[in-house]
Formats: sequence, structure tokens, C-alpha cells
Amino acid sequence: MKLAFLFTRKISLKTWIDSGLFGREKLIYEKLIEDKFCEQIYWFTYGVDDYKYQDLLPLQIEVVSMPSCFQSKLGMYLYSFLLPFLYFSRLSSVQMVKTNQMEGSWTGVIIRFLYNCKLYIRTGYTWSQLLEDSSSGSKLHRFSILVERLAYKYCDLASVSSYHNQSYLKNMYPEYLDNLFVLGNFIDTKCFQPVTDVNTRCEDRLLFIGRLNKEKNLKPLLEAVSSLGLGLDLYGSGDQETELKSYAETLSKKIVFHGLIANEKLVDIYNDHKYYVLTSHAEGMPKTLIEAMACGCICIGTNVLGINELIVDQKTGFLTTKTSSESIKSAIEKAIQSKEHQQISLKASSYIQTNFSLDAVYELEKSYIQKVVI
Repeated sequence: MKLAFLFTRKISLKTWIDSGLFGREKLIYEKLIEDKFCEQIYWFTYGVDDYKYQDLLPLQIEVVSMPSCFQSKLGMYLYSFLLPFLYFSRLSSVQMVKTNQMEGSWTGVIIRFLYNCKLYIRTGYTWSQLLEDSSSGSKLHRFSILVERLAYKYCDLASVSSYHNQSYLKNMYPEYLDNLFVLGNFIDTKCFQPVTDVNTRCEDRLLFIGRLNKEKNLKPLLEAVSSLGLGLDLYGSGDQETELKSYAETLSKKIVFHGLIANEKLVDIYNDHKYYVLTSHAEGMPKTLIEAMACGCICIGTNVLGINELIVDQKTGFLTTKTSSESIKSAIEKAIQSKEHQQISLKASSYIQTNFSLDAVYELEKSYIQKVVI
């Protein structure tokens, strides 16, 4: 099979590499090649120089960069509509086109009709659901619903990363989604696993890894950690980075921002920390939480969609009752005072190893693709 893979609109391969995502995201496509399920995969990206990274991939995965003439906000929108017409020689031979997220999925719809191939809408989070709480009724929210309706109406296969995403979409678009299945975010469980005993790790510094933005609800976390006299290591970047750094300076010198780090280097960081914390307002199926649980961290999370699909309170981690700093503080205290750290660590790691390994996710996705293509 030949597959066309569409990067999310505006996202380049360089973005993946700089943010540390590349090492993880490429695994499933390399496996498609190694397994001889795909003979050729085309990666259509929104970076003008992404072809420079071709040597980091097998020859059967070809990086197709965006022409430099489209390197602007308006240009990227234009490119998302013109792409299907610019690459006839590649697209005319593909049996399936797959998206990475919903934004830009209209490119896949056009390819489906132009080249009579199958369309697979894969998303890691549900765009309209994510916008519903923060900007319900806004132009962007209405646009996301329009894009989703178009994509799900014409797709042959669709996957989401969590059961709450599936339930939401089936309620939103009941006439279109008989072909929707849940495909959890995979991690390389051969890499992400406990290498140190949880009781020998750093106990006075918590760990957070992720985007530094509003959805992650980080200000209450900083307040909670500071009030407990604990340290916090944050890895990642985002639009609230400057604001959060300034705020942290007023609270505690024990709060440290480390910036971005490659995914493959995270294993040691997880294994250095006893406690991992994720206090988001909402999540799809958070990969960093999956990685932390796989490494046996004692995980603390807000009791919100996405997080509470992974953490069972006091069994595979600890949940807050609310998203406030007081509730986060209380959950951290509960986690620290627990006498069941070893059991919780083992249960969390075992659960992830069984359900979110690369092999498990790959085999599930492949089985659904086979039903559509073969």
C-alpha cells in the first residue's frame, strides 16, 4: 500500500524535531515500512526546508516540503487547498490519505475525491471539543465544527485517542461516524519503563512536561507547589512561558523552567522524579502522562476528561477534586502521604505497558486500515 500522510496545517517536520516529537512520531510509520504493510509513505509537511531531514528517515518515507512561495499565514491556507493539485505523480498512486489532526483535513477530502483513494481522519484531540469550553460560539469554534462535519462526512475511517472524544463526536455527528474507533496514543514501552525504584527518586521536586499554555492550568500548580515548599521542574514551551516565568519568580526559587527536550531524553528525567503532575482543564489522551505512568512515576492529575481515563484515584495515581490551587495542593499532599507508592507505581506501569505500547496500537490501527483498503 502507498500512503499519503498530511501534517497538521502550519506544522513542519522541523517543528517536530525542535520540540522533541520526531523520535516518537516517526515510529509507527517506520513500523509500517518494516512490516511491509506500506511500500511507500509520503509525508506532506508545512516546512519549506523539511527535505533536509530526509536522511533521518527510511528511503520509503519521502518528505515533501512546502514550496517557499507559500511561506506566510495566507500562503499556508492557500497551499492546503492547492496541495492535491501540485503532486499528481505521487498522489495518483496512493491507496489512502491520512491526517494527523483535524486542522487542514480538508486537504485530505480534496485528495479523496481527486484520486479516488480512501480517507482516514486521525486526530489526537478533538478540535471543537477543546475549543468548546474556552471559546464556545467563537468564529474559530464554529469553523472547527464546519471542518469536522466535512471531514467525518467524507472519510472512510476515523480514529480518536480517547473514549470521551468518541462519545462527544458520536453525539455531534451521529449520521457520519459508524467507522470511528478509539486508538490510544502509543509510546515506546521498550524505552519508557521504570529503571529506578520509585522510592529512591527525588521526593521534594515535582515534574511537569508539556505546553506552557492556558489549557494546562499552570498558575494554580505553581501556587500549590510554592505553598508546600516543594520544587517543580517544567519542561516545554508555549505562549504563557514568559508570563509564567515572571509569576514563578514572585513565588519560589525552587521552580525551574528547563525548556524543550528531545523525547528520547525524557526517560531519565521521569526516572529521576517520584512525582509527575498534570493539572490541565481538559486533555485528549495526554502522552506525557502515559510516559510518566509507564516509567512508574506517582502521577497527580486533575479530575477532568482525558486524565481521568488514565488515572484511577489512589490506584494508578491521584486525582484532584477541582482545578484550583487548593485542590491541587490537597491532591499533592495526599500523594506524598500515601503508603502505597510501590503498588501504585507498579499498577500504573503495568497498565500502560499492556494498553499503550507501540505494538498494541500499531496492530489495532493496521487491522482497521486493512478492512477499508483491502
